[in-house]
Amino acid sequence: MTARDPCHEELTEIVAAVDRAGDLTKQLLTFSRRQATNARPIAIDQVVASTEQMLRRLIREDIQLTTEFEPDVGYVRADRGQIEQVLLNLVINARDAMPNGGALRIAVGVVDVAAAVNDIQREPLPHKHVCLSVADSGHGMDAQTASHIFEPFFTTKGVGEGTGLGLAIVYGIVQQAGGMIDVETDVGRGTTFRVYFPRLAAVDPAEVAVHAGDAGSLLFGSETILVAEDDDHLRTLIAHALRKAGYGVLEGSNGEEVLSIARNYAAAIHLLLADVVMPRMSGPVVAERVLAMHAETRVLFMSGHSEDAVAGFGIDGAAPFIYKPFTMDGLLMKVRETLESPQDDWPLVV
Repeated sequence: MTARDPCHEELTEIVAAVDRAGDLTKQLLTFSRRQATNARPIAIDQVVASTEQMLRRLIREDIQLTTEFEPDVGYVRADRGQIEQVLLNLVINARDAMPNGGALRIAVGVVDVAAAVNDIQREPLPHKHVCLSVADSGHGMDAQTASHIFEPFFTTKGVGEGTGLGLAIVYGIVQQAGGMIDVETDVGRGTTFRVYFPRLAAVDPAEVAVHAGDAGSLLFGSETILVAEDDDHLRTLIAHALRKAGYGVLEGSNGEEVLSIARNYAAAIHLLLADVVMPRMSGPVVAERVLAMHAETRVLFMSGHSEDAVAGFGIDGAAPFIYKPFTMDGLLMKVRETLESPQDDWPLVV
């Protein structure tokens, strides 16, 4: 469909609304600490650099954005999507604090820290940390307001202008990553948020390389993938995206159908993409039985259920996993990552 098509604008708005709904779902799950995460070594300075153009579009033209990175910042272990969410929420908060324009500075550096000065809810964590700071020249806050900003549903914005979850979500993500957050503010003098993440002393180059390559090359392949998903519409979308990316695709809507396909398919099945929760037979049980027939098969689980619910099926953080809702590009990258990971790095937990 071209941009001139009369339905293009309406469909674009529909897609944007779906994306917003997906983002809200992820935020609510993060807030309740029930969202499955994909923690891995990431470079926060690279996250900021790669999202800078998007951030510039997010703020107004009367706000001057500058970024500053120390050399050799290193890596932290966190979920990249959640770090992007932290950055996005802090930038939105800074933008809204400068209705008449101003300056916004994002910096990344390495610091030795015992405890964040104003992080009254956390114990000291002596360690070398990567510090992400977001500073604005906005109206600032008094001490009373600042003492409540991480509380759920607390907001200084008008009705309909904010959910009061933005900073609470930031705080939850930072805690989940083992970090701390500090705020320095004063009325009329702006606000600076500093987020501290434990810096990794060492990283596996292979683990970093899987995610540091050209994203375009991670979207295509030629292997055979067996999709186990009971939602017909979602399974059709997934199968279409995989075929378009060059993969051979087999489809099953329930455990019995998937096992029948595996039993009668003589060639290699390189990957089983399985929903965790399906009627009559769960994804992990299906995976165990498929592996008994096809030892070469790797497994990637997917689910929209909470982390606790997924763990109830015997899946922990070691098993390759992607949580719903996801984009097709995100799925294709995770498929490629699972297929290319070293054999010992993809345990099946059932």
